Order: sequence, then structure tokens, then C-alpha cells
Amino acid sequence: MELFNSKKYAVAVSLIAALVPLVFLSKMDVAFELPKVTFFRVAVDILALIFLMECFSKKIFPEPNKLWRDPIAISFSAFFLSQIVATFFSIAPFLSIFGSYQKLQGLLTLLHYAAFFYIAGVVMREKLNRHYALGAITISATAVSILAILQRFGIDPFFGGWDSAFFLNRVFATLGHPNILAGFLILGIGALAGLAGQVGESHNRSTDESNHPQRATGVLRYCGLSLILAIQLMALFLTQSRAAIVALVAMIFFYCFLRVGRMRPSLYQPDSRPALVLIPIVISAALIITYGLVFPHRVAPAGESLRSIESRVDIWQAAVSAIAERPLLGHGLETFQIVSPGFLAAGFSEVELLNDGADRAHNEFLDIAVASGLIGLTAYVIFLTVLFVTALRTNSGNDNNNDGATH
Repeated sequence: MELFNSKKYAVAVSLIAALVPLVFLSKMDVAFELPKVTFFRVAVDILALIFLMECFSKKIFPEPNKLWRDPIAISFSAFFLSQIVATFFSIAPFLSIFGSYQKLQGLLTLLHYAAFFYIAGVVMREKLNRHYALGAITISATAVSILAILQRFGIDPFFGGWDSAFFLNRVFATLGHPNILAGFLILGIGALAGLAGQVGESHNRSTDESNHPQRATGVLRYCGLSLILAIQLMALFLTQSRAAIVALVAMIFFYCFLRVGRMRPSLYQPDSRPALVLIPIVISAALIITYGLVFPHRVAPAGESLRSIESRVDIWQAAVSAIAERPLLGHGLETFQIVSPGFLAAGFSEVELLNDGADRAHNEFLDIAVASGLIGLTAYVIFLTVLFVTALRTNSGNDNNNDGATH
């Protein structure tokens, strides 16, 4: 499926991806997730309407045979169908369709995610369009990182009245929670790595062509990207998220693994693959040691760290019990908060300092299993596996068709 002008859609997709993390209402109790999801749904509605109108006016439609040969499309369709079935059999169908007032993460929002990523997949086949998206995410993550750093030093023009002690002096910026901020910054660092790869390709070409002005520009770009990386890493550390450090280590290993997979030994150049194997080990060790030294209370099995682990274990045990009660189809999307109180230990509210049950299982796989059962979890794992395998195939050059760029 080809659009005569994919650039405008790529810019729109990039702007939505960049603006959603920045949307908030600081004077409301629902300052973060509700305004973000509302903005996202309205923006995607407008984008999808324009996209469909152009497709119908120019009679541009996806080819069914090609679409259903795409393993990503098939696996996602299976996952989406499992969510529809789980919603139909939900213990609270209205809640599963529209989501809770605070989060709006029901089936309707999942449909918006599907529309957004379908349009993104269509228009991001061109390298320049992907550059727009990577740049937009990088700019957004950098802006959020700067605000997070300012928060840490007591300079916050938006949330100065918020009690940072609630998050144990961990920064949250415009995302509303340190762990959510950390997850977004991991995405931002990944986008930054993509930009660095594109700069590296341009630098290599200019080196081969002895183009000195372009080589100098490439060096300046590397310096700018390095500064941005330092800002994002500082903000990531200030979230004090342990899971984010684990994710960052995994991303470093995966990135180096992909780089090694693309390298081919040459008779005229030394083999640098052993160094690429050693580099992630050294960097990861440095990150983990630094984190432990700066935030010893987050790794010591005592105090707040122990309380956090105990509450997670209680929530995970409750999630497993909830899955056992309805193993196949689950309880329905967005129902964890009304299901969990019946399975949580009696003293959980004292440990977690809450008056009711947890709204999430703090584990994506358990969340999905509680919501849509083992059927939904299986479909989700298959979808992730297909994405991973497709990325490896595209990276190794075995998938040379036009869809490879989309994947």
C-alpha cells in the first residue's frame, strides 16, 4: 500500500508520539494519564479519519493477500481478537470497553493504539520518515529529562506544589510516576541509538568520499547526541527505577548483538566483533555498580527496598490466584483493581499504604493474563516473539522486501 505523500502522515505520527508524554494538567487530581490518553485518542481519531478519506478518494486499499501473509499482522490480529473475547466475557464489560476514569486503558484505547501503529507502519517505510519519528521521540524525551533534573534540584515550574516525598524523592516529570518516566526514557534512549546509527552511516559515507565538511558535521552531531544521552541517562538514574536499569542493560546487550550480527569479517580489517562483545559487559557493570553506590537504599534488602519487594510479591501472588479463578478468558480488561482485593493478603494495605487493591500487577504478563486469560497471554507472547524474530531477520538482511523497513 503506497500513499503519494507519506511525509505528512509521518510528521503527524511523529508529532503525536512526541506530544503525548508532554500533555498534563497540573491542577487536577488526574493530572497525567487521563489527559494523555484523551489527547492521544482525539489526535488518532483525526489522523485516522484523514487517512481513510484519502484512501477512499484515491482508491488506495491494502492488499488482503499481502496483509494476511504478514506474520506481524496475523499475530497482532490474534492478540486483538483475544482482547475482544475477554471484553465480551468480562466481569465488568463497560469498564473493559472504556477503561477506568483515571486511565482509560480499555478496549477502545487499544483500538486507537492499533490504528496509530498501523498508520505508522504504512508511512514509516521510508528512511526519512523514520528519521522524523526518531527525532521527535528524542526531543520529547530530552525535554522530559530536563524537567526531571530540575525537579531533583527543587526547580519545578509545573508541579512545585506536589509532595515529592510521596515518591521518596524520585523524579516523575510530566509522566506522573518515576517508573513510567523511566520506561519512556528507555524508549527515548532507544530512539537516540537509532539516530546515532543513521549519523554513523552518513559519517562512514563521508569518510569514504573524503568529504571533510560532512565529516566535521558528523563529529558535531555525535557530540550533540552524546550530550543528549548524558541528560537522558541522568534523568533515568534520578527515577531510581531498578527495572529501568535492568532494561537498559538488556538494551545495550541487544544493540551490540545486532551490531555483531551485521558485521562481516574482512581480510583487510581487524575483526572488531570480540570488542563488541566485551563493551556491553563493561558498560553494564559500570551502570549497575554506579546505581548501587548512588542509591544503596534501592538495592539493600531492608527498609523501603524490602517493603517494595514484599508488596510486589503480594500483588503477584494475588494475580496468580486471580488467573487460577478464570484461567482461559480472564476477568476482562481494566478489572485488576476490582478483582485484586479479593486475593490480596490482609495486611497489604499497611505495606503498600493503600486503602484498596492494586490497580496493576506490576508485571505486564500477569496483567494480560488476569485481563484476558492464558489465551490472551499466549497471543501476546506470540506477537512479541514475531516482532523479535522479524527484527533479527531485518537486521541480518534476510528480509529484503519493502516491508522490512516497516517492521
